[in-house]
Amino acid sequence: MAWHGIQNLPPGFDVMAGKQGQLTIVDQAIRGDIPGLTPGQREQYKDLKRHLLHMDYARYFEVSMTCASFLVDIENGKYVPPVLHDIIEPALKVAVEQFRSIQKEVARFAASKRKMEYDPVSSLNQIYTKSLPIARAYPTAAGASDLEPTYRSVLAEIQRTAAAPG
Repeated sequence: MAWHGIQNLPPGFDVMAGKQGQLTIVDQAIRGDIPGLTPGQREQYKDLKRHLLHMDYARYFEVSMTCASFLVDIENGKYVPPVLHDIIEPALKVAVEQFRSIQKEVARFAASKRKMEYDPVSSLNQIYTKSLPIARAYPTAAGASDLEPTYRSVLAEIQRTAAAPG
């Protein structure tokens, strides 16, 4: 049985900010408002929202690239600005937020002298590996230049925390 949660969101619901607003390029693609997209491609935009809602970040980053690539060549780049605003920049923001979230969790566990139930470096690396192609494909997007330095900073702090006597 399929999950139909995306259909329950009101049009214009901003998954990234959790509020209703103008229709995003993602909403327009799902509704079929963008000429040139096949029904299969429109399904990818539903997947994009679904992966974000379910916090499946690895798939979210992969589908972000796929969805962006569908639109950037349509009508001589007409959709590049909304692609950057509605798909690429939010994906980069999510990646940096996840790096910071892992950093905070490592610090919290270290402060309580408890062992983490997962490998934070592996999680950090997975997010980095999946989001890096976005930053490389769109180097002028807001957040693209923050991705690698934030990753390196968080990785270094995790390694320092792991090496600290305790």
